[in-house]
Amino acid sequence: MKSQSGNALFLILIAVALFAALSYAVTNSGRGGNGIDRESEAIKLAQINSVISDVQSGVQRLTLRGCKETELDFGNSLWKRNDGTDIMFSGHNGLAPLDGSCSLFDKNGAGLNPTMIPDAGPVGLAANSYLPGSFSIKEAAIDGVGTAKPDLIIVANLVSANICRMYNEENGLDFATLPIETCLAADCGIYFGSYNDTAGISFGDEVPEFIGQHAFCNNWNPSGWHPDGVNYPTSVLIAR
Repeated sequence: MKSQSGNALFLILIAVALFAALSYAVTNSGRGGNGIDRESEAIKLAQINSVISDVQSGVQRLTLRGCKETELDFGNSLWKRNDGTDIMFSGHNGLAPLDGSCSLFDKNGAGLNPTMIPDAGPVGLAANSYLPGSFSIKEAAIDGVGTAKPDLIIVANLVSANICRMYNEENGLDFATLPIETCLAADCGIYFGSYNDTAGISFGDEVPEFIGQHAFCNNWNPSGWHPDGVNYPTSVLIAR
């Protein structure tokens, strides 16, 4: 009887141990999934930062070489909209030298290769929506950066909410929710080589934390491109 009782107790202890191990595995599996998601988004954020850094360095090299900021060309066939059209189309800057010497993505210029960040965020609903993980070059006045004139900025398009939060955090901005700020197309349009110096302030008038910031991520909401709005990590290329 003692032997049978001992065996029964041993089996019960094994069952308890197995149940505990299973519970631990399931719990950590869930945590691991979240960890994997965040790690994947952290990698995408690092790629976004790399693109921004490369373009900033390219702009600096070209301007030191003698290119005027109004001559800078960012034309490439990789950054696209949903309908397949190029965001920064070839010849978008009619003031750029024809030999490509002031073009970011030309061997005669900065010699950069355009990059996309796959699966960086949700796909927009409209045909003219930027593809997630593409980039755009715009002119927009950031309050407290340079003068009141529009600055030259690079924008990563339609990233996830988590990437937007992490981008703000690494730039010293901590928000309880995604900061909502929008601007009119006339105030923050695609860069074509000239600036709308009569435009108003584009960033900082709705979110005061953006004042004086050279890098931040805003949620454009409401937006016809997505019901949750669209997220744009933004960084200054030239403060004017």
